[in-house]
Amino acid sequence: MRQRIVMKGEVLVLAHTPNDAKQIEAHLRTSGHSVHVLVAPGLDSFADIIEKSNICIAIHDAEFSDCRLIQLVEAVHRHKPQIPVLQLNNNTDARSVTDAMAQGARGIVSLGNLPHLEMLFQQEYELYAMHEELQGLRDKIAELERVRTQDLGSTSAPGMRVQEGIVVHANMALAQALRFSDPEDLIGYPLMDLVAKQDQQTVKDAVKAVMKGRHDDAPVGFTLSSDSGATKRLDARFIRIEHDGEPAIEIRGQESRGPVGDISKDAGVARQGVIAAIHEQALTSIGDAVASLIFVSLDDYTGLEQRAGYDGAEQVAEQVIEIIRETSRDNDRIFRFSLSEMVILGHRDSLEDMRGNLEHFQRTLTRSVLKAGKKEVSCTASVVIYPLASDPEDPQALLSKLHGQALELQKDGGNAITIAGDTAEELKRKEQQALWAAKVKKALNDNRFELAYQNIASLAGEERQFSDILLRMIDEDGEEVLARNFMPAAEANGLMPHIDRWVVQRAAQVIGKQLSEHRDPCFFVRVSENTLADADKFITWLKPFMEKNSFLKGHMVLVIREHHLQDHISRAQNLVNTAQAIGLSTALDHFGTSRQSPQMLERLKVNYIKLHSDFTESIGKAGSDMQALEAIMEYAKQHSVKTIAERVTDANGMARLWQMGVNYIMGSHVHEPDRELRSTSFELS
Repeated sequence: MRQRIVMKGEVLVLAHTPNDAKQIEAHLRTSGHSVHVLVAPGLDSFADIIEKSNICIAIHDAEFSDCRLIQLVEAVHRHKPQIPVLQLNNNTDARSVTDAMAQGARGIVSLGNLPHLEMLFQQEYELYAMHEELQGLRDKIAELERVRTQDLGSTSAPGMRVQEGIVVHANMALAQALRFSDPEDLIGYPLMDLVAKQDQQTVKDAVKAVMKGRHDDAPVGFTLSSDSGATKRLDARFIRIEHDGEPAIEIRGQESRGPVGDISKDAGVARQGVIAAIHEQALTSIGDAVASLIFVSLDDYTGLEQRAGYDGAEQVAEQVIEIIRETSRDNDRIFRFSLSEMVILGHRDSLEDMRGNLEHFQRTLTRSVLKAGKKEVSCTASVVIYPLASDPEDPQALLSKLHGQALELQKDGGNAITIAGDTAEELKRKEQQALWAAKVKKALNDNRFELAYQNIASLAGEERQFSDILLRMIDEDGEEVLARNFMPAAEANGLMPHIDRWVVQRAAQVIGKQLSEHRDPCFFVRVSENTLADADKFITWLKPFMEKNSFLKGHMVLVIREHHLQDHISRAQNLVNTAQAIGLSTALDHFGTSRQSPQMLERLKVNYIKLHSDFTESIGKAGSDMQALEAIMEYAKQHSVKTIAERVTDANGMARLWQMGVNYIMGSHVHEPDRELRSTSFELS
């Protein structure tokens, strides 16, 4: 059997509307592929998207009249020839396939056969991924060959050859960096006498690995030093060669592009020092000032190196640092993050104040004439501001993200400022959300939640009492708080699994009381997306709970919202199967408006479906909604699935739903939500 390939990346569809693209995306994501489908309305936007995105497959909609298939194929080949092109065409006869492939397509897919679409996608994605990997290996081999054949004397990067631990050759760049007047003066030095003590083990390990053929060619960072006190930080490649017929190692490098210290102080700070400073700054408060992390990246630094040389570019960077220092405030901390990037940690009264300060820096830099050796150059910088509302969980990932955003600014011309992360409004919203989260936690600890019940009425006159379970929080003043006010904060702060379990436990207590009074309740209890995302943990809790409360069998229904299934379909299947095995029924909520709805019913054998309220509103009207509803009702009838209609507001709608075969209704015509259980049933004939 062919091994299943999981696709990652972006699929580009050339089409008038996003409808078909959404269906393709929904199917692929439901099948476990981490893909995102983008829609280009024309070739102009296509070129821009393909340059900025990680496109792995391109699709031409056969109904797209503004552009022929061959035009798309030619455009793809101009920008990235390895990307496969498919045609979306519901006519998949032999002639259509032949015509499409004659124009350069790799094949035809249709919405009528989604399994075939997925299989062809996987096949083309695998070929694309292999091509990308092969190209990467070719580039690596070419670079190794370039380095191998390049004479040390022809490069401005410091370099040397070492044999049995002794320097046997060095170039002028290395001699100058360590303040030797002649490269010959380095010959005979033990390598370890030139390596800073803290880096000696790193270099020893690299030498051993390369001599044994185990080195992965990744640059090794270390510092060289000489008796004169000169130091040179290198990112160097270690290459095994022959020197005078004997094995040797060639070390080729250039100045390190790693962090080189806090330039606001004399003491250098390594990468962990920068990260520690970010933690410290996030937790430091200066009045009501806003703490910010600012990432400054010099625009087109590679071009500057080519124009002015490495030393000239470095000279320019040092002058830029002086401008940053002059335009900053005394309590700002400034770090040299790489040759062309700086990190500033500072406080301002507001984000607007910080932005204004950095715009002043940019204007000053733009007007400055900078020295680069014997040349005079101008320079601009891109700036990303990140407000530190809290201590970042992963500063290294954050710095990487800001670096990427600075590159995006440079692609658009550079000399720009953007605010990443939270704006002032978002900070305020998060602050409010944090306050609500604290209230929810306290309410859970104090047991200040109450259930509310919305009756589900049987259209067949069943005596059984069906209830949709809602939740209310009681604040410290005894006032009732609706779920819509506190649920977003609970979801954002990982509190929903605790709330879900509280609701199940409380509903079980009420069911037990109802049964002791010889009633026959059935409660519909929602399962949040947070709980669904960690369904295994919920199941681990639910099984022993049901063993202790076996009276719940047949009296509780776990409800999952359909739109939560897209990213959790396998977990939902596991939860549905487990629930039914231990005596709980299951239902899908807000169901039926997705093109994937029929597939969901096939994959999840639920007992009830709660129809989306859109169907109630479209009763009696012609259109696709009614056709979809009729198809759902036919499936439900054939598979003994009970149907529930939501938001029924009048007797006329109720009668029409009954005529269509709907089993239960709920809404204002039946009963408003109440913290008291009330029995309601209808019998129509």
